[in-house]
Amino acid sequence: MGVIRSFIAIRLPGEIEEGLGKLAKKMRTLWPERGVRWVKPGNIHLTLRFLGDTEEGQVGDIGEGLKEVASRHEALALALGQSGCFPNEKRPGVIWTGIEDGAGRLQKLQQDVEALVCDLGWEREGREYRPHLTLGRVRQGVRPPNGAWLQDPVPLEFRVGEVELIQSELKPGGVEYLTLCRAGLKIPGV
Repeated sequence: MGVIRSFIAIRLPGEIEEGLGKLAKKMRTLWPERGVRWVKPGNIHLTLRFLGDTEEGQVGDIGEGLKEVASRHEALALALGQSGCFPNEKRPGVIWTGIEDGAGRLQKLQQDVEALVCDLGWEREGREYRPHLTLGRVRQGVRPPNGAWLQDPVPLEFRVGEVELIQSELKPGGVEYLTLCRAGLKIPGV
């Protein structure tokens, strides 16, 4: 069996992808031509846990565990938040839009996902979880534009009904994602 690159994430509804694509397009005009590698709108997702190199033989255990975790959590209502950068606006490496979770249930779901992957042999994540949607990665040595270039999205809310185990494959035309497993969250009142 081989090794794949994988992560656990929440995919976004089409209207959210579309809104984030428009936001990135507005910011793109302010940057040098090849200054940022912008994420295709259809590839923007909310990562719960990056796994990296994963033995293909582990996919079944991860999927089963993910279904068990998801069965303990109700569907989520999330909203797009303010945009920002890692590490900061003066030296941006990653341009992102935040996620608002008024009920605080996303954090609990992520903690259970973290516990699952640690039980399966991954090292505990060293950084605090900060939910965000990556819009672009600034190329090494590129300086940010002068003035106010960072823009917030149109405030949109969306419902999350499942989490996914996703394989990431680098192709000549860019990265492609393949869903390996879907795990449905509980529907409230059912």
